Amino acid sequence: MYRRWLAVALVACACGGKKDKPAADGAPTPADPARDVDAAAVGDATVGDVAGPPPAPSGATTKVLQVVVRGTAACARRADGRVRCWGRQRDGKSAPIAAAPVELPNVTSAVSVDISPTGAIYVVTSDGHVLSTFDELTKLGPLDEVAVSGEAIEVRLFGTEPFVLMRSGDLEGPVKSNPRLTDVTALRTSGKRAFALHRDGHVSAFTQTSKTTLKGLTDIETLIGVGCGRHRGGALSCWDDRGKTSAWKGPANVIERAAGDHVSCDLTSSGIACTGWNDVGQLGTGPGPNRATPKLVELPGKPIDLAVGERSACAVLESGDVACWGANDAGQLGDGTLTDRAKPVVIAGLTSEAPVAPSAGTQAVQQASAEMSWAEFGEGCTQPVKLTGPEDHVLASIVSAYAYVAKGSARVWFGDYRLDPEGYRDDGRPARTGQHAFELRLTAPGAIDRGRYHDSGPRRATLIIHDENGAQTFAKGVDLVVERADKTWICGQLLGTPRQPFAARIEKHR
Repeated sequence: MYRRWLAVALVACACGGKKDKPAADGAPTPADPARDVDAAAVGDATVGDVAGPPPAPSGATTKVLQVVVRGTAACARRADGRVRCWGRQRDGKSAPIAAAPVELPNVTSAVSVDISPTGAIYVVTSDGHVLSTFDELTKLGPLDEVAVSGEAIEVRLFGTEPFVLMRSGDLEGPVKSNPRLTDVTALRTSGKRAFALHRDGHVSAFTQTSKTTLKGLTDIETLIGVGCGRHRGGALSCWDDRGKTSAWKGPANVIERAAGDHVSCDLTSSGIACTGWNDVGQLGTGPGPNRATPKLVELPGKPIDLAVGERSACAVLESGDVACWGANDAGQLGDGTLTDRAKPVVIAGLTSEAPVAPSAGTQAVQQASAEMSWAEFGEGCTQPVKLTGPEDHVLASIVSAYAYVAKGSARVWFGDYRLDPEGYRDDGRPARTGQHAFELRLTAPGAIDRGRYHDSGPRRATLIIHDENGAQTFAKGVDLVVERADKTWICGQLLGTPRQPFAARIEKHR
């Protein structure tokens, strides 16, 4: 039974999706300078913070001016003041998904928008009011008004609570500061860190319970991401919560920096480049290994704004469109599917007069277009055959994604034919709901090498089917031959009718 299932269900995940994973304490820092990113002058990047919304481009009122990504939810603010959002606002598989943009009701003059980790959406309107909704995107009602003490121009979430910047420069938020913060021109928040830039160049730092004036920072002109900025003389630096500075590591013509879950992206005058993990394509440069060296994302236009979420990123283009890439298991790319994208895809429905049709992303997922390249293979591995799946004549290629080999054991991972390349979580489970991962475990008295493996005996093969909830099913009657096993590759064939070749690049142990 398992042979017939594999013959129509397994598909390749591109090699290298788990390669060279950085340490768990965060994404690697970009190289200094980013050699393959840009060589432009520092002067190309000087962008000052202003206490007010950017002006809408003339004519195109439907252009997107701002995109926000928090976790697995995203919102886009248009020049006409409308806001459209997509993704899953809350954690948990039971939370509904809006895989295509949904317009917030009765919002026609937004000048700022942000999303809290709990899914609440906050909007500032052109008349200085602050609105919020805790409704799910699939069940939106009118937004509620939030009481503020002045004319608001910007909102940024600090944890689950909003910081509101007033036109006067006063900053109102969850931290009880005494005296009140004044003359604030810019604010950056992320998780438990927040920094406010004052008109005279000094910086205030926040935790969830207190605020501190950073004495060593007195000449900051522009905030760049959270905890970094440009000095009035043009130099760049970063600092910690106490104001201790460190040298800038990254491109000199940076405009904005945004970070997510083990990934960091820089918006420069030359484009966007990311470093960090790439298990679901969140670097935007296609399937491949994790990167500590930045590489430009191939976008369909010049980027002017950047936002990075949990494992995805979005860019506003000069044309007014929004392009997103990375994980899409919660609809966070807004393209109407749950298909991960290792390269940017333009989100439909953001610049149209009316939103596109609602989507939960449950439509049939297209077959993954990326396949393992066999050109680099040496002798000894049988190339996979092409098969037709049971649904919609889906073409499947029998190739595995990656393997972990130790003395006397090996673990080889496959994905079912609906699973896109790179579509695994860190625990080996598939990244999207309703899919399966196939794990082949091999054991032997000595090293794993060429030979026959069964589901019993000294050379043992065990096939395990994992569903998206972590449940496991053990197949019976496993019979296979390993054709090659070395420090680079492991390959062979699952014996049956027809035989199913498999191959995997050897990865480091997690």
